[in-house]
Amino acid sequence: MARRPLERRPLHRQIADRLRTEIVGQHEVGTRLPSEAALAERFDVSLVTVREALSALAQAGLLERRHGSGTYVAGHAADRHVAIVIEMDLGANQVPFFQFQVVRHLESCLVEAGCPARLYVGSTPPGSRAGTSTSAKAVLEALAAGVVSGLILFSTRATPDLVQAAAAAGVPIVGDDPGALAH
Repeated sequence: MARRPLERRPLHRQIADRLRTEIVGQHEVGTRLPSEAALAERFDVSLVTVREALSALAQAGLLERRHGSGTYVAGHAADRHVAIVIEMDLGANQVPFFQFQVVRHLESCLVEAGCPARLYVGSTPPGSRAGTSTSAKAVLEALAAGVVSGLILFSTRATPDLVQAAAAAGVPIVGDDPGALAH
């Protein structure tokens, strides 16, 4: 196999992108990938670079790394993503443009960094306080389906139902209101 020249991006990202394309297009769930040494030889890079690429793909939910056994294609590989939740109804007339732009930029940055992300929008009118449960119900379904690898709450309170669903799925939560995350 002829080697293609690499671009001026970090090598581990280039390798992760190539592997992501192969995983999604050619491999079934449970398929074992070649060893780290074989991948390092194939891409003509160090083991450290391969490990960084595999770690990024594992963090994105595409791979499962089993100590002493190898690296495998994870279930729900094509659907795993970081969920960005905003309770505010972004379709309302009074939505602050800044908040809309920031949440879209956050989503773009995650995707550009190779971390699939999806935006979950609630129905709380701008300026209103959110209730005791999330109005972005689709994120609860995604958590239950096991396709969420992380939860980012943007201008959103960590409601008990979100916290419980994330805990049950073993998903970490980050947000801009540290007091709300102390449930």
